[in-house]
Amino acid sequence: MKSSQGFTLPEAMAVIAVTGILAAFAIPQFGFTNRPLQNGTYQLAGVFKQARMRAIATTSATRIYAESPTQLVVETSRSASCSAQARLTEAATSDTKELKVNTLAGFNVGQKLRVGTSTQNNGVLGVTSDPPTLILGQPLGSSQPQDAVVEPLDEWRPERSFTDNLNFPASVALAETNWLLCFDSRGLANSYNLTTRETLTGNLNLTLTDAKTKSKSGIEVFQGGALKIDL
Repeated sequence: MKSSQGFTLPEAMAVIAVTGILAAFAIPQFGFTNRPLQNGTYQLAGVFKQARMRAIATTSATRIYAESPTQLVVETSRSASCSAQARLTEAATSDTKELKVNTLAGFNVGQKLRVGTSTQNNGVLGVTSDPPTLILGQPLGSSQPQDAVVEPLDEWRPERSFTDNLNFPASVALAETNWLLCFDSRGLANSYNLTTRETLTGNLNLTLTDAKTKSKSGIEVFQGGALKIDL
């Protein structure tokens, strides 16, 4: 007659230990997936951090704004600066190829420019620093007065590498949407009013809400690029 088979004490202890280890991993994961506000907050912080690292690594400004309370947009620039803009230091004639400007910050070869009211044939072929001058590939095409604004045309383009992280979890939304955050090539944070493009002073503070739990979280973006999360 065969004796019944069972577990020895060491085997039983091993089973208990393995079960405990698996449970230790499973419980936090289960809890985390059921915290949409926490997930959304860390997701937003992750987008900001990734955008900042990209701006530094590629020396191209990267900006983020809210298309809606639940969806973000990330765009990159050909420029290292978040707000490339200059003014003519002297009037420009229609046949000129050289624009004397007050600054070259944010301007690069290959950019298309808006010069005052002119957007025709305004591609940048080169730059010289003394005095600051933008050299066009073709004549300007129209006369523009001194102090006319010079700025990049169609400078920003969608950054496709962020598409999987731009929608918040269900029930989570941003309380504020009229903001734009831009990291320049040095990783510094520049924030603007999305509608007027006016520069916002101080740090950028954003609030996320969970419609189900009525709870809130916050993210503060410091001007140096650091983040503070308040859960």
